[in-house]
Amino acid sequence: MTDVQRVLAALASPVRREILWRIWDDELPAGARRDRLRGLQSLLLDESTKWVPADDLPERELAAARAVPMVIGWVDVPVDRPTAFAAFTDPVVYSRWLGVPVTLEDGRFACTMEFGTVVRGSYEYALAPSLIAFEWDFEDEAVPVPGGERRAYLRFDELPGGRTRVEVHQLVDDEEQARFMEVAWTMVLGRFKDGVVDASRSRMRPPRPKRSR
Repeated sequence: MTDVQRVLAALASPVRREILWRIWDDELPAGARRDRLRGLQSLLLDESTKWVPADDLPERELAAARAVPMVIGWVDVPVDRPTAFAAFTDPVVYSRWLGVPVTLEDGRFACTMEFGTVVRGSYEYALAPSLIAFEWDFEDEAVPVPGGERRAYLRFDELPGGRTRVEVHQLVDDEEQARFMEVAWTMVLGRFKDGVVDASRSRMRPPRPKRSR
């Protein structure tokens, strides 16, 4: 490791950066070797300022950000990515593995589960065969509605042997919602894994050659 690399590694610590800040202009018995740091001065400091705390950066006033909790679920299935993707975009295949009729038209989907819960939502973005971004909600007299449509993402990643990992990223507002979404998505992904092969057989089966008369 070069001297510059060692210095950069040392400066990864905020405590060490604070020490450097304090001793840069005034000598203090801290054991720092200024000759080794001179080469980094142009990278770390300019003529008028040292480090600017992130909270003080003026650009931050021009944007907004917030952190939200997320539920992540996944399942590995023995079908390729296009087949797995079609299982969420072809209403016929979707209905087969979910076990209830699913309508899907112009990006809007809806179904009524066998226990009476009405599920509806819309696909905002679908990039075959790798990603679906959507919002969804449900209506159930026995369970409180989680507070409007919730954003979720479905990812389809290739695995060895022609398999696919389907991963859902579900945004939530609090721990109560997170627990509900964990139950909901493990049920949906469990049905998907259990039924996707049989539901997709007509799509997976190669066409029969036409017989010549």
